[in-house]
Amino acid sequence: MVIYTFAKDFGLCLTGSDIDPFERHFHKSIPIVSIVAWIYETYANNPGDIDCLAICAHGWPGIVSIGQQFGLHTAHLFSPLCGAFAQNGRGIEIHACYVASSTNPEGNNGTADASGWGYDMMYKLAQTTATKVTAPIDYIWGIHSGSSYTGYRTMTVTPDGAASFREN
Repeated sequence: MVIYTFAKDFGLCLTGSDIDPFERHFHKSIPIVSIVAWIYETYANNPGDIDCLAICAHGWPGIVSIGQQFGLHTAHLFSPLCGAFAQNGRGIEIHACYVASSTNPEGNNGTADASGWGYDMMYKLAQTTATKVTAPIDYIWGIHSGSSYTGYRTMTVTPDGAASFREN
């Protein structure tokens, strides 16, 4: 199953080629625990594991602004999702500017490094959920930015802490 979560102010974007994804928009006043509860209930009430959880929002290095936002010190709130992901699935895809950057961006470019704010948060989230986490290093935009990384640099972090980089 594929689940899309959108920040209410993220703007129009498409869910790509995923067939019948579950979708929900969240206002910035919604606590992260409520968003995680909706994701878990969607998983628990439907057959199969989660192949991909797409989180579409605004971002900053190590911060995702969906609901009341989350980062390194709140990534543990995703612990109810541990064991919910398909073994060889896409894992968590964060579609938010600069989330994987290790430092504050310069212009439209973040910093690709397996240390710093982006890596630290993504590693904590990957450990907490026992699945890989992918996010863009740089600024992203456009109607496809919520479903595709085409044209963007990304970092993927696995639960064991391994980081890989890709130019899509």
